[in-house]
Amino acid sequence: MFKLLITGNKKEIDTYSLVLLARGIEHELRRGDKWEIWVPEELYDKALQEITLYQLENQETSSSKDKSSPGGAEGVVFSMLLFAIFNVALLDFKPKDELFAIGTANNVLFLKGEWWRVFTALTLHSDFGHLLGNIVFSGLFFYLLRAYLSLGLCWLLAVLSGGIGNALNLVLSRGVHISIGFSTATFGILGVLSAFVFFERGRKRILITSGFALGLLGLLGAGKGNIDLGAHFLGLVVGFVIGCCLKLFYPADLRHKWETKGLLLAWGIVIFSWYVAFSR
Repeated sequence: MFKLLITGNKKEIDTYSLVLLARGIEHELRRGDKWEIWVPEELYDKALQEITLYQLENQETSSSKDKSSPGGAEGVVFSMLLFAIFNVALLDFKPKDELFAIGTANNVLFLKGEWWRVFTALTLHSDFGHLLGNIVFSGLFFYLLRAYLSLGLCWLLAVLSGGIGNALNLVLSRGVHISIGFSTATFGILGVLSAFVFFERGRKRILITSGFALGLLGLLGAGKGNIDLGAHFLGLVVGFVIGCCLKLFYPADLRHKWETKGLLLAWGIVIFSWYVAFSR
């Protein structure tokens, strides 16, 4: 005689069936109002115990991930605060002219081999207002992107897209071109976010996403001052390409992966670049 063990949707029942198969427990799948698993009466207690243990382990794993991940608003705010402190320290560096001389994104010197400039420039700002604007926008995009990526990956992709965007901008610039600021990385993160929204919600959403991105690009580029629109645009494009590559070639759940590694690599790239700049 068989006895009803559990009911649920097909995905749940298929999972529980695999658990029972792994334990060598005989069972049958039946379709009623819902999917059902039936087991011989003499195996009922053993089967129920295995299912219960599996559910408990799953809950503990999920809970552990949620607690260990600093990816909510608190994590974003804290990491942005640390980044702001690092940048403010650079703003107060004396002599300031010397710091800018070795750290700005300069196309002439970059093409001569001074590669570190595309990363050190991300942490140089003309004044506190410039820095504050980049921190606020970056924090907003980081928070939105946390629905798809770990905080560590957000930082790593920001630094990479900002550095690559700066490099492309310097290579394509004519004459002497100098730029500073984290905004290239800010637009890089916006590009990654745009790619994930595009794939997540359907291709029609690309119109909304690109409209938002280009609108913001125009807004920030329309103000007074030395706005490097080329760097912003290229950061956006690089970020979008990176986001598309992740979705196409690595479609895994990345919300809890590379949390620590991403943070260490991102900050390591920036700190190592400054080390090289000072050592030269």
